[in-house]
Amino acid sequence: MRTRPLQSVVVIAAALTATPAADEAPRPVDKGLHENVEVNLVILDVQVLDRKGNSVPGLSAEDFDLEVDGRDVPIASFDASCSERAETPAVVFAFDYQHLDEIQRGRALESARRALESRPTGGGEIMAAALTGGLRVEQSFTSDQERIPAALRRMQYDPALFAGNFSHISEDGFVRGMTSLFDVAATVPRPKAILLYSSMRDVPLDEQFRKLAAMAAASRSVIYPVDIRGLDVEILPAQQQAQNPTDSLVRPPKSKTEPG
Repeated sequence: MRTRPLQSVVVIAAALTATPAADEAPRPVDKGLHENVEVNLVILDVQVLDRKGNSVPGLSAEDFDLEVDGRDVPIASFDASCSERAETPAVVFAFDYQHLDEIQRGRALESARRALESRPTGGGEIMAAALTGGLRVEQSFTSDQERIPAALRRMQYDPALFAGNFSHISEDGFVRGMTSLFDVAATVPRPKAILLYSSMRDVPLDEQFRKLAAMAAASRSVIYPVDIRGLDVEILPAQQQAQNPTDSLVRPPKSKTEPG
């Protein structure tokens, strides 16, 4: 009599363990078809100022329109922080040696020097860099206003720069240099204004351009292209000789008190 309940338990347990296998849904058949979707979230750092340079408070996402390639794009998120005055951006002088000839290189440096003289940055941080197929940081971020003119002068008389051969068959080197530049810019938390001196005619591929745009936004950088072909800058004597480099270009010109 005591064995019957045990048999019943065994039968029920067997039935319970067998039920899921009978009711299990068939596994989907892998037909080798896969769909990959890439989503880019681009962060845009925007400053809205009035005529006096003060931040405009009370703005929301509805106050902005965003277009990409001429198409309206919805704003996924919006975060506003308003201080009494806008942050003063750090300034980057970037010289695209791959797309500047010898004369243009001198013109670009002279234009940057004059820009510093006419519009001081008020103690803000400044950086100077050369794009040569990679990145050469000629002067890291500094608030010492005397270091940048000195760096520009060194670049002017550096034969590896003014007479360097930076010919290329693709824009991969330019992309590498800009990628490194954004990495360096990201180390400074405040916004950055990058003055890019170049005479580039061909832009990187669409995919490369999108990635650079995303990196610029992530590092809080805005690029201001300066087309050197449109600058009216007087050529210095040393720059005129750059097409036929001599030893006099390697060293700075003698001062008036230095014996001839």
